[in-house]
Amino acid sequence: MNAIARVARELAGNDAADARAVILASKSERLEAALKARTMTLNSASPGGSDAPAASLDTPIKIGTITYLKSSISAASDDERHKLATKWATIRYSQIKKDSSLRLTSSDVHAEAVALFGDGVVPSRSRIRQLVNEGNVGTSPKKRGQPKVVSDGLNSSLVEYVALLRRHKIPVYKHNVMLYLTTLVDGTPLADRLKKNGEWDYKKLNNWYYRYFLEMDGIKVGDQRPLDIARDRWQTAKNAKMFYDHAKIELLEAGIAVINPAHTPFEILPTYLAMSEAEFKKCVYVHSPEVIYVSSKAHLALSLDELKLLLATHDDNHRRCERTVRAGPDDDGETISTKSNCSMSGIGGSHANFEPIILASFLQQNPWKQETVENEIITC
Repeated sequence: MNAIARVARELAGNDAADARAVILASKSERLEAALKARTMTLNSASPGGSDAPAASLDTPIKIGTITYLKSSISAASDDERHKLATKWATIRYSQIKKDSSLRLTSSDVHAEAVALFGDGVVPSRSRIRQLVNEGNVGTSPKKRGQPKVVSDGLNSSLVEYVALLRRHKIPVYKHNVMLYLTTLVDGTPLADRLKKNGEWDYKKLNNWYYRYFLEMDGIKVGDQRPLDIARDRWQTAKNAKMFYDHAKIELLEAGIAVINPAHTPFEILPTYLAMSEAEFKKCVYVHSPEVIYVSSKAHLALSLDELKLLLATHDDNHRRCERTVRAGPDDDGETISTKSNCSMSGIGGSHANFEPIILASFLQQNPWKQETVENEIITC
């Protein structure tokens, strides 16, 4: 579904709205999961300890031995709701730790608490864990801690901006996020709170990044998946269509294909957005193609792909090599090997009639000349 929606959003041309939609969808999923966990669990694993089914958001909320109406909680002040949320969250997390079968985390408890008591009054995930680990379960803090240095509104704006950058596959690192924040607040009173002796206090910035920014809905960190820029340009529907339009013209002019009279333009309908990617692919497969191959000439159309072949037994990236057979107690695996910076291009593919082409490889040349390919091509 993500791939289908991505194409639809691309055609609509509204990347900023897309970035906001990503964050809102993530928040909705988190709240829905919290509500589901709240409804599915039993009160024996929730604060209160009775044998009745767990209460939903439409029923009174039991905190320890006291039951509160949802309306009374909504009417309470932020400080009072913070105390109640802290009590409820510590009891809930403490009982979850005792019952591993629930398979819930402090993040799930935090999400449930936000759904019950509202955003902005619930202690952070790390604070919930800290209180439980210290034995402060079911207690209220005497006073609220210092308010957030960076407001939720500013954090949300930064999240939307990062989501927009990632929408275009632009890498975003920790130092980038800090730079965005310092650029936005420089010259404001907020900057004075993030500086020390006139310089940015990176201890505070680090604390903000790990404890607040990374806790925002839709934000997570992970390993990079490098994508070549030239390949990325073909990942848009507009650019990919240019390639297929050109291929269609060439195939028709060469007489290898003809126009399909049964073809109708393919449109992305709203119903497609509710499908899984596998279901959507089936709709594409059964749709009549724009051109069809002439069966007697289909072997003249080729589809090729290229692979870099390093002329060495291993690379220099210190990756683990293929395992070898050893013989005897004195065999330590030492193996004759070769290193080289030279490489070849391996080519493979198939004809339009699904027959494979002959595998081939040739040495790199600059520039590429027809006579070079004819002289140096090596068939396998």
